[in-house]
Amino acid sequence: MKRKQTYLFIPATIILAIFLNWLLYLSYDKPNDNNGFTRVFIQPLTTVHSTMNDDKIVGIAGADSNRLFFYTKNPSLLVSTSYHLTNKQYQHLPFIPHSKVSSRFDMQVSNANVYLFAGNASSINYVNNRSKQVYHVPAPSIYTRAALADSSMVLLRLLIDTLGKQDQVFARLNLNNGQYSYDNQLSEIKGDIGFSTDGLLHYDSFSKLAIYIAFYNNHILCFDSNFKLQYKSRTIDTITTNRTDYAAVNSGTQRKFTNSSPKRIINSESFVSNGKLFVKSALKANNETPQDFSSNTVIDIYEIKNGQYLGSF
Repeated sequence: MKRKQTYLFIPATIILAIFLNWLLYLSYDKPNDNNGFTRVFIQPLTTVHSTMNDDKIVGIAGADSNRLFFYTKNPSLLVSTSYHLTNKQYQHLPFIPHSKVSSRFDMQVSNANVYLFAGNASSINYVNNRSKQVYHVPAPSIYTRAALADSSMVLLRLLIDTLGKQDQVFARLNLNNGQYSYDNQLSEIKGDIGFSTDGLLHYDSFSKLAIYIAFYNNHILCFDSNFKLQYKSRTIDTITTNRTDYAAVNSGTQRKFTNSSPKRIINSESFVSNGKLFVKSALKANNETPQDFSSNTVIDIYEIKNGQYLGSF
């Protein structure tokens, strides 16, 4: 009898495990099962020719004719390499890395200037590499995105209070005189501090157009530096809506805001260059195998002047 009970118990345990895993499978948000679109691959596979490991580096700051520039966790340290990711050099910048600056910042190298966009400190700092002179320009409020349009103008996505609701809008800041202006028609005002419409802001000097691409849906917004809308378009996937919620969290004397609901990232990274928008998608196309998609990084290319999809690699 004891042997019979053991014999029956083992398959019952297996069946229960399978059933629980099946329920988990059904409840799991599977962004790469069937997303309703296909990709046109320019070439089957692009080979990575050079790599570099440096745990200090967190982002790309720019490039000139000879070198690539990377910013680090420390706002006063800039790294540069050759285009083959060799001949690494460190440049110490005259920026003071206090806590508000270090908590959220981006950096951009353009011509002889290095720009430090310190969103939580509501400031733009930049240094001229030739004269070594440092400039400080206050921003109207906290901002989350910045894109340099030229040496004297930066586009921002910043926090405002409108009709009793906090959200984010685009703004233009003149670095020479500190004057700024807001857009009054491009931004969606949802009163959620900009969480649901969060994305990345770019300015392409070739086409002289700004691009804002959303993280959580397939929306692309294109406008010029005077906030004149050029077009609204979509990436090739079919995700037009994606619920996001936020909550306020008290941390000591500070009040912080964070996402309180699971969010599905659609476009995780993006860059612009010479009239093209390059998007790192988080979604598998129907004509990709799960193994190919999970083992490689997919980049989708769009024409900035009209939003047309050009292909992928």
